[in-house]
Amino acid sequence: MKISVVTAVFNRVATIGDAMASVQAQSHGTIEHIIQDGGSTDGTLDVVRSAATGDTQIVSERDGGIYDAINRGIARATGDVIGLMHSDDVFADDHVLEKVARTFATQDVDGVYGDLQYVAASDPTRVVRHWRSGAYRPALLKRGWMPPHPTLYLRREVFDRHGLYDTSLRIAPARAPEFVTSHATGRALQCRPASNPAAALHDSRCARSCTDVLERR
Repeated sequence: MKISVVTAVFNRVATIGDAMASVQAQSHGTIEHIIQDGGSTDGTLDVVRSAATGDTQIVSERDGGIYDAINRGIARATGDVIGLMHSDDVFADDHVLEKVARTFATQDVDGVYGDLQYVAASDPTRVVRHWRSGAYRPALLKRGWMPPHPTLYLRREVFDRHGLYDTSLRIAPARAPEFVTSHATGRALQCRPASNPAAALHDSRCARSCTDVLERR
């Protein structure tokens, strides 16, 4: 199973190297890292090109903001499963994507998501907030709940069916893909909680536990 990890970046010279190293350290065998740079001028591209491997795909061009950049990256992705790694994030351990792939391989699900940990910029080992995403219930979406999108991995077919992030939404573009909002109107979605922290983030670097699953329709 090929997993595409999309990173949108603009002028993040201090953190992009750690994000790329975290993706490259993953134990899962088939990973494509899509770097979508917005035209950085601070040396970010030098770091990206220096750290790139044969599995890194780099494009640098002006974009319309982070969600436009994410959409451009997703459009370039060739994996069976697609997720995000923000430019100041790192995975909590080297086996996160292996766990994600195992869940997709063994369960009939559309997506996998988990918890998010915010840690201190000066000390990434110090957790300042643990966002427990919790089990999915349809009523939650009506109240504004969303799976933490840095922890969300989706099958390619989800984007094919429902499209990309809606950049016309000024406050919450992450409400798209459309499939997320459609669940609030009653389409089947279910999560089976599990545990295991899976990623961590700078600045407010986040950590994910990509072990909860969305039931495939």
